[in-house]
Amino acid sequence: MAWYYVLDGIVYQAPTLERLVVSRLTKFSHHIHNAFDELVEATRFSPAQGYTWDFGEEKYDAWKQPTAGMDFERRRQLRDGHLERMAEADVNNILSYVSKSFIEKPTAE
Repeated sequence: MAWYYVLDGIVYQAPTLERLVVSRLTKFSHHIHNAFDELVEATRFSPAQGYTWDFGEEKYDAWKQPTAGMDFERRRQLRDGHLERMAEADVNNILSYVSKSFIEKPTAE
């Protein structure tokens, strides 16, 4: 049994679930394959910096981070500082919660 739908006065046969899934998976695998190809082309490795990705062409300008002009070490320091502040905030929140929840407050007599 087939399903049909009408769009702008034209009757179309709806695709089967199998054809729909196959079509979407095919498109998905095509785009993932292209993304990995682009990534492989841009991958660079040096022992000092590890893996880096060089998207030097004009079509990749929109992908670049605002810190693209900064050197690798400076970007790493910024990232590590940000992660340390986040971890410190999490620890402070946990300690605050524990102290409010489990430590009895002295009562005035």
